[in-house]
Amino acid sequence: MSSPLTPNYFWIVSDPFHSLFFGVTGTISIVTNLLLIYALFASKNAEIGHYRHLLVCFALCDMATSAMHFVALPHIHMTPVGFWFLPRNEGIFRTEGGKLATALTFVYIATYYQTFLILSYHFVYRVRVLSRGHSPFNSWKSFHWYLLGVSVNILYIGSFMWACWYTFMSSDYSRQNAPNSFVNLYHKDASDPDVGYLVITWKRANLVSGVLEWHLPTVIAMSVCIGLFTATSAVITVSIVLISRSIKASDLAPRTRKMQQQLFRALLIQTAAPCLFSYIPLATILLFPLTGIDVGALGTVLIMTTALFPSLDAILVVLFIPRLRYAVCRAFRIPYEDSSTAQGYSVPYSLNQIVQRPMTGAKVSPTPH
Repeated sequence: MSSPLTPNYFWIVSDPFHSLFFGVTGTISIVTNLLLIYALFASKNAEIGHYRHLLVCFALCDMATSAMHFVALPHIHMTPVGFWFLPRNEGIFRTEGGKLATALTFVYIATYYQTFLILSYHFVYRVRVLSRGHSPFNSWKSFHWYLLGVSVNILYIGSFMWACWYTFMSSDYSRQNAPNSFVNLYHKDASDPDVGYLVITWKRANLVSGVLEWHLPTVIAMSVCIGLFTATSAVITVSIVLISRSIKASDLAPRTRKMQQQLFRALLIQTAAPCLFSYIPLATILLFPLTGIDVGALGTVLIMTTALFPSLDAILVVLFIPRLRYAVCRAFRIPYEDSSTAQGYSVPYSLNQIVQRPMTGAKVSPTPH
């Protein structure tokens, strides 16, 4: 598992920029998601309904993901046969057997993959709302949906945890084959039994012939992870088709249709953002090693890219739902005009518009020369 020479971009994945990047994106994420939560509860619009609770869950997941990005400060080193996930191991995170760093990695993975599942819940909810009596699940109460959501969540996250425990944890094999370059590159000695990390090796050298062969436990575990990953994508894709058809239906009231279109547009933007900043980078990390090309520290650049999504998500939701925009502008006393605000009237953009707009029934005095 040789490592390429230190690349020109290595300053990006090294301190202080590496830590600073996760700190800044994490701070932005927490501030903007708290602002989104405020806007959701400040906007008392009945048409948003229980969907605000899903948006709150998504905001909380975003904040948890950003917090774990900063706590773990991960480095990902990609090799021709897999990749190494190296979390923070110094200071209080260095414990006997690397147990704390390993536990930190498990929590990081749980919060990271949770986002994809919650996003698919958004689409299922929109399908449910727009079904209007045509769904066999219309008799279900809120309790049934919460129970189903929690059960799927436990199964989903539990499967990822099983995959990590089954074959990705550090072992005698990984410590014996740990690249010496990690010490200089990341200040982590993966051969040290007190350093915790995860390592994915699609292929391993045969002990007799030395020829690289597929590692069956890794193939099984990765198939489970990719299968779950694909399942959420499939749910989202099917839901997009169903939602689009339902919104075009003629039996929706114009006001309801307009609100559903706004929510659907915001949801599509919420989906485009993780596709660009999470799905694509993660798929590259998981599958690019199958090409047999050693790109080394580029994996860290990719995982840093995924930290952008939680910090952008809340901003996009507020921008694409007028009632939430209005709530934020009202909180900061920012002049704002939109005919679809929750109160049903327009707030002027500027003081000039107020001055130039005479009050009904009022007598306007001529401007003195």
